[in-house]
Amino acid sequence: IQPDVPPVNVPALLKITGLDAISALGFSSVATADGFRNKTYVHTPKGRRGLLRLMGGESKPFEVVALAPAGSDLVIEQDLNLKTLYESVLEAAGLAMGEQGKAMVQMALKQPMPPPITFTMEKVMADLDTKLTVIIDADPTKMIQLPDAPKGLKIPQLKGAVLLEGLGWVADELTKVLEPMLAQGGNHAPPFKIVRNANWVGMQMAIENQGISEREKKEISELGLETALLAHHVPSGKLVLASGKEFADKLFAPKPGLGQDPAFQKTMKGLPMEGTSLTYASPAFFSSLRQSFEKLNELANDKEHEQDDRFIATTFINFLLPKNVRGEGSVTTNTKDGT
Repeated sequence: IQPDVPPVNVPALLKITGLDAISALGFSSVATADGFRNKTYVHTPKGRRGLLRLMGGESKPFEVVALAPAGSDLVIEQDLNLKTLYESVLEAAGLAMGEQGKAMVQMALKQPMPPPITFTMEKVMADLDTKLTVIIDADPTKMIQLPDAPKGLKIPQLKGAVLLEGLGWVADELTKVLEPMLAQGGNHAPPFKIVRNANWVGMQMAIENQGISEREKKEISELGLETALLAHHVPSGKLVLASGKEFADKLFAPKPGLGQDPAFQKTMKGLPMEGTSLTYASPAFFSSLRQSFEKLNELANDKEHEQDDRFIATTFINFLLPKNVRGEGSVTTNTKDGT
């Protein structure tokens, strides 16, 4: 394409990505009493290579069914072997620019990150074989107005958390950076306080600090984020970003878990409870989504001349999110012959 761009060895790149390891694909969709059972199979009889290893290795029991409280509305657990991505980038750099290209990528990772952060990307990469977990619980009894959203468009208040396995030390490092800034005080101090106990090391939202306007305090409180937390859960080693300290504590406390939730059990019936990935969206999640889209359509197309637009939008809503919409769940598992 350009004279100064070296030619690309496409077959070699395919080998680096691992896509050449796929020898067959299979798809099926079968109607059941409660919906449809869809399956996709990727056949790799000689093993997964390259980026095919990105989304996890051996299948393991899902941890999120105990972490997430019963009634949670959107749940994701995903194994991530992100070192594979680095290895593929390194190999691609070597393919394009030889050993010099590999050295450039390796050197970039050794550079310190922008101040005041003290660790390097190389330290992060060492722990990048991780597991991502997302848990969101909507409370339809508490409807909130989003800032800057059309007036009248409300959504359920959300409690939630994002967890990364093995990366809790990142919160330790960020806390060390934050502590001197908070010690200085004044109007420019960040709106956080330090949390440090047997279970948690990190930072928590503190809207009582100076420098936050009354409007911002009100919006943060209405969103339920006045105790938002970024912290290292010391017993598990996880990095946790949560909407509130109470919700974060609840994840690791004894409780009825998602695995005991009748809606979850019905949606996931027949699916294995071990693998490399699990995704679940409750019926309540989809019905709340439908209500929000309906309200948005009503507010956006409320003029007489917009009736056609409103009808088209309603048609799409009914097609994608019918009134009797069920929950959805999916599981990914690896075997010796494929995924």
